[in-house]
Amino acid sequence: MVESRAYGRTPTSFLVLLFTAGLLVGGLVTFYINFQEINKLSDEVAVLEGQISVFTGGSQNATYQNITVFQDSAALASIYSGVRNSVVLVQGTVGDSGIQGSGFVYSFSNRMIVITNNHVVSGTDGLSVTFSNGHGYAATVLGTDAYADLAVVSVEDAPASEFKPVEIVSSSTLRVGDQVIAIGNPYGLVGSLTTGVASALGRTITEDTAGGFAVANVIQTSAPINPGNSGGPLLNALGKVVGITTAIVSDSQGLGFAVPSNTILREISALISTGTYRGHSYLGVTGK
Repeated sequence: MVESRAYGRTPTSFLVLLFTAGLLVGGLVTFYINFQEINKLSDEVAVLEGQISVFTGGSQNATYQNITVFQDSAALASIYSGVRNSVVLVQGTVGDSGIQGSGFVYSFSNRMIVITNNHVVSGTDGLSVTFSNGHGYAATVLGTDAYADLAVVSVEDAPASEFKPVEIVSSSTLRVGDQVIAIGNPYGLVGSLTTGVASALGRTITEDTAGGFAVANVIQTSAPINPGNSGGPLLNALGKVVGITTAIVSDSQGLGFAVPSNTILREISALISTGTYRGHSYLGVTGK
C-alpha cells in the first residue's frame, strides 16, 4: 500500500517544468501579438506622414497660405467690408477746376487723421473729406512731403463715430507675386475695389509735384488704378495697409505704383508735428 501511494504522486520537478513551459509559451504568444500591433501602428504612422506631406507640400510657406485665404471670395468680401468705411473721398479746387482723390483714416497716438497723396491736396482750396456714408466735412492739410508724395489731413469737425482707422503694417515682408488689393474712388466711383499682385519692388518714379525729383522705393502693382484712386490704401491679403496708391502709367495695361507703408510709418510723426519731412538724403552740386 505504501508503494502504491508513492507511484500515484506527480513529482515536484515535473510541475516546475510544466509551469516554466507555460510561461514560455505565454510569453511567446504575447510577444507575437505585440509585434503585430507594433507593425500595424507603424503602417498607420507611415500613412499619416504621407498625408501630412501632401497637405504641406514640403515647402509651403506663410505667403502661400495667405494667398489661399485671399483667393476665397468670402474672405475678399470680408476684407472689403472691414476696410471700406476707412476709405474717404478727398476733394478740393485748384483755380477754376476741381480735383478729387482718395485717402484713408489712421490713428496716430490716439489722434484721427487722414492720409493721402501730396499731389491730391497740393495747391487746393476748399479741401473736404467725405466718408463712405456720404457725410462731408471741411479738411485742413497738416503736413506734406512732395518727395514721397505723402500728405496728412485733419478733419476736426467730424465726430469720432466717423473715423474707422485701418492698420498699417511693414511693407518689408511684401514680395513680388504677393496678392494686393486697392480700394479707392476712381472717377468718383466711391469705394471701388481692384485686385492684383505686387509685380515689382524698389521702383523709382518721377512726379511733376516733386519738382522733377525721383520718388524712390515704390511698389509696382498690377491692381488696376485709375484717376481718383490716388491716396487710397494698398492692402495685403490680410487686409492690412502695405502702401498708398500714387501713380499710373498713361495708356498702360495694369501698371500702377504705390508708396510703401514703411515710408508712411517713417514720416508720419514729422508730417504731423512739423508739417514736413526733412530726412531725405540727397547729393547736391552748387557752382559760383
